[in-house]
Amino acid sequence: MIDLKKVCRLVETKRCKDHNEKPKAIVKGSSINLTTCCDKFQKELQKVIENDIAKQTEDAIKKMFK
Repeated sequence: MIDLKKVCRLVETKRCKDHNEKPKAIVKGSSINLTTCCDKFQKELQKVIENDIAKQTEDAIKKMFK
């Protein structure tokens, strides 16, 4: 099972390199609502989200086959 709240906490620790702002990430159903200061930062965080979800999925699959 993917823990979206964990992903939100991870994203909210990041800061924009240009504006030194933190993002706001909220779980809405089965997705994450992301609010950032600029589009560049949003794209960076989307990659972080995708990578963390992929990692959690891979870990869950490994756990199932143990």
